[in-house]
Amino acid sequence: MEIVKTNKGGSKICFNGHMYVIKHLGKNKITWRCMKASSLKCTGTMYTELQHDNPVEKNPHNHLPDKEEIKVTKCIQKMKDQVTSSSMINPVEIFTENVSQIETATKARMPTEDTLKRMLRRQRSKNCPINSTMIEGNWCTTGEPNFKRFLLYDNGSNSDERITIFATDDGLKLLSEAEEWFMDGNFALSPTEFQQLYVIRIQVKTIFITPVFCLLKRKTQSSYEQLIKILLEKCNEREIYLDPLIVHVDFEKAVIEALKNTIGNHCLHNTIILIIYYFILYF
Repeated sequence: MEIVKTNKGGSKICFNGHMYVIKHLGKNKITWRCMKASSLKCTGTMYTELQHDNPVEKNPHNHLPDKEEIKVTKCIQKMKDQVTSSSMINPVEIFTENVSQIETATKARMPTEDTLKRMLRRQRSKNCPINSTMIEGNWCTTGEPNFKRFLLYDNGSNSDERITIFATDDGLKLLSEAEEWFMDGNFALSPTEFQQLYVIRIQVKTIFITPVFCLLKRKTQSSYEQLIKILLEKCNEREIYLDPLIVHVDFEKAVIEALKNTIGNHCLHNTIILIIYYFILYF
């Protein structure tokens, strides 16, 4: 006998190829009815103790057991549990991993790929803050399994020039070791509270990573200068020292002037070469 959750968060029992939901919760026992009581007019019932022990089937079912349906239900529940508990894993990855592990016969009974992915996205959204201006709790960390600090700085939702910086200490160390930075902003991915998501990317061996993520409410020179100064200060507090040789930026004048006024004043041992680059996607 196995217990899984219903769509509304209740308990569902899988036993001998049939599934049951609670019909009546008594003082000493629970009465369960067949899941197909409505669709097939099945009168199959079962009794258990309050702790779900000692199941006893009472009325017979008017349909055959369906073990494949139970496997489908368990697989879907497993995916829902994973998408709820692991906020850092993409729902598509959860779907792909779980579906690849089930038997062909079970896979044939699963809902369509689009339906499952949509269901997982909805399940994930239930656990995400909706347009929240506060960043607190686990949202300040990297999430499971280690819950490392991720929020480095936030001057608060009341600031007219709000700046939030996300970076782990390991990421800051890698940033300090990089001689070349790539800085750029994205407007489409930023939350409604902010104007842009700004990132710093570096190359580590043969791959590029993003050790620093920033959410900016304004795209002014003042915001960029504050961002860089705060990043330098937070690193200095951890005895991590930033000293890039090359910084790649786009044509935004505010960013260029901010870099001249901040990083140039802190890198006394190296010559800062500011390279302006622009990727042409279509000729």
